[in-house]
Amino acid sequence: MNVRITFAPPPLRITLVAFVTLVATLASPVRADELRYTVRPGDSAASVAGALLLDPSYRSALLRHNQLADEQPLTPGSTLQLPWSWLKPRASMLTLGAVTGPVDSDLQGPWTRLAEQARTTLTLRAGQSLRTGERGSVLLQLPDGSTIQVRPQSELRLLGADVIGLDTPLVAIELMRGALESGHRPPIPTGGRLLVTTTATGAILHGSRFRITVDDEGTRTEVLEGTARLQSPAGEVELGPAQGVLARPGTGLPPATTLLGAPDLSALPVTVARLPLTVHHAPVDGAVRYRTRLLRPPAGAEDGTAPELVMERTGPEATVMPPAGAPLPPGPYIVQVRGIDPLGLEGRESARPIELLLPSSPPTPRWPPVDAWVVSGATRLEWQAHATPGADQPATFHVQLARDAQFQTLVAQARTGLTTWSTGPLEPGLYHWRVAQLDGDRIGPYGEARTMHVPDRIPSLAEPELGERLRLRWTDPGGIGALRLQMARDAEFAQPIIDQPVSGSQLELPRPPAGQYLLRLLAIDAEGRSMPSGETRELIVPAQARATLASPLEWLSRAKVARSGPDGSQRPSTSNPAAAR
Repeated sequence: MNVRITFAPPPLRITLVAFVTLVATLASPVRADELRYTVRPGDSAASVAGALLLDPSYRSALLRHNQLADEQPLTPGSTLQLPWSWLKPRASMLTLGAVTGPVDSDLQGPWTRLAEQARTTLTLRAGQSLRTGERGSVLLQLPDGSTIQVRPQSELRLLGADVIGLDTPLVAIELMRGALESGHRPPIPTGGRLLVTTTATGAILHGSRFRITVDDEGTRTEVLEGTARLQSPAGEVELGPAQGVLARPGTGLPPATTLLGAPDLSALPVTVARLPLTVHHAPVDGAVRYRTRLLRPPAGAEDGTAPELVMERTGPEATVMPPAGAPLPPGPYIVQVRGIDPLGLEGRESARPIELLLPSSPPTPRWPPVDAWVVSGATRLEWQAHATPGADQPATFHVQLARDAQFQTLVAQARTGLTTWSTGPLEPGLYHWRVAQLDGDRIGPYGEARTMHVPDRIPSLAEPELGERLRLRWTDPGGIGALRLQMARDAEFAQPIIDQPVSGSQLELPRPPAGQYLLRLLAIDAEGRSMPSGETRELIVPAQARATLASPLEWLSRAKVARSGPDGSQRPSTSNPAAAR
């Protein structure tokens, strides 16, 4: 749709008009409540009143309003000012498309909040207004099938739409603050006319794609396609494609500024597991900030419906943030990024489709158990990974070990492609650990955080003394709780041969059958939690010329003695409870 913007002297107003038969001049102030009609050959006061006004009797009022004599013929090319309230409406309303975030309107009289929805049957009639909040936006459907995106923190009023008697549809909007942006265009241009008025300085614009923003600094006009001529009482400036101007009230028009180039989004992944997403790209020359937008394509893209604006933000880097409220559903989205120069003019944009996947579950910790006691040496952390739907790369994990539950005081952190990691030696104290899965270079949500304790003193099992009998000795610093002795053939102590409480500082056992064994002490705290204490000792029992014991079971039966011998040493019981890992 070809567009023309007209500005006039004080009271400073701007008018954006389709470049067809409506022509504006700077000879007199442009009023938001009037249509400026260009007289064509053959027009008369009677024919204009009959074609455009509510009643042919408005002919005399039309002449008086334009300060014309009763018999004075109309000059082709001259301009008539027609109050909107006199015009003959056919369908003086616009259809509201997607409503996203906070959007208020006076459609029903008093201001009310509109419900968020991808499609609506709501209509905006002449005289009615819309306001969008910080995260709000609304899509306006024009009579010719094109759309206009009302961006966040904007306010506008519809002056009129689709007037009988003109060659093509006409829409007039007053923009009090915020921004409008041309969106979808019909495949076959209809020559529809768009009139936008704002309080600012003046210009004339011709272009099929545009952006217009009103704030305290003035009016920013950005032409993406087409040409433009901006005018003010101080002069005029020509704009070509991809050029813009910041027009400040009370000053002359500056020269045209070339809009920034489009960023390169080729590094953006095709599939994304979760948000936020930092959009990595080479810096755009001259950009001080970036505007990032996330749009959702319509379900039936073939019907020409414009995408729904899901998120919009500006910042020093391009980042797609999750919208407030419920998480976004998986599916196709479009990421748009454009640079912003020091004047606030926004450049050409790049767009790239992405597929938002179902979020994967964070890793589940497996070992050590919750609130476990561990030795001060290296501790092995283990977790279980969960598959990410649609992911085609091996999972990578980020592990954190900290002294505090908020993970502000980190002891260590690492990235690994395994589901296990060793902490290295640890000082006594309380530790917290957690694991997250990486999505590219971005850390995903962390799984359950667990605690573990490293005691400041632990019992120490001495080297076993093997003779005719097996003597075990240990040092017990006290203050830890009960001790438990375990003896097994496997390193995991899954099937211990001995697993029993002990006290004192030594224990005598019959000589075990020939073979290789492992021994360790477990310290049991006041809450019944067990922890390995000191080193695991290895015992190798060589075969004797005459085997006195045939099997571990026979050896255990021989070891059924009282717990305390006459020398005060410990002797094993027959109990064999489930092993503590």
